[in-house]
Amino acid sequence: MNYHPLLALALMGGLVTWPVASARADTIRLKNGQTVVGKIVRYENRRFIIVYERASPTTQAIIALEDIESVEFDGRPLPPGYSGSAAPPDTSPPAASVPPPRTTVPPSGSSSGPSGPTTPPATRPPATGGSTGSGTGSPVLTRTVQVIARDDWTYAQLDVRRGDRIRISARGSIRLDNRRQSTPAGIAEDDPEKLMPGRPTGALIAVIGDDNDDYIFIGSTREFVAQRSGKLYLGVNEGDLSDNSGSYEAQVEIQRTP
Repeated sequence: MNYHPLLALALMGGLVTWPVASARADTIRLKNGQTVVGKIVRYENRRFIIVYERASPTTQAIIALEDIESVEFDGRPLPPGYSGSAAPPDTSPPAASVPPPRTTVPPSGSSSGPSGPTTPPATRPPATGGSTGSGTGSPVLTRTVQVIARDDWTYAQLDVRRGDRIRISARGSIRLDNRRQSTPAGIAEDDPEKLMPGRPTGALIAVIGDDNDDYIFIGSTREFVAQRSGKLYLGVNEGDLSDNSGSYEAQVEIQRTP
């Protein structure tokens, strides 16, 4: 059986095994609006391991409790160590987010620089996986993001300000169809409909703002300075995403400008 990372967590040893009836399915609803349906087989250190049967071949996913909105068990008792409560509720008002449209040919063809009016920063602090000091007085925001291969865009739950220094690193692999597999660096295969024609197919890409087509190539790792303000989205450089499966795990770090 294959394993793929979900929401940025590594499989750890010593997990408590929870037997599951083969005919039943559990439902995990994530705070980002996505839903995972399968069979929860383990729980430890505030992490679930679920057999994720929507992908082919069948994979397992690891999900952090703090990223979960709710868990529904299909008539079975709770796993050992799990009290039945999800992560503490987010008291911040929800951020309305509409992913940017995917176009087959980017008009600008540039990987950085402003395109259209600058989007002002959100008035609500963005949800982050952590915040540390940079040693210069500038805050550093971090977030681990699961980039679903078949979704047009994944909102990183981070809002970028013009001038911020952004560092993104990614790992994992996805299936582009039943015969091709790709890492965040992408593969050398022609795809006339991908968003960045000059970049590898299946590679990790980004865009800032939902009114922008100035795509940014990320690959396995990239550090750059934001040329505009707006929500940060991550996606896959491919034209047809409908037959994709799996996800990339992206670590995002934003150093705010003073």
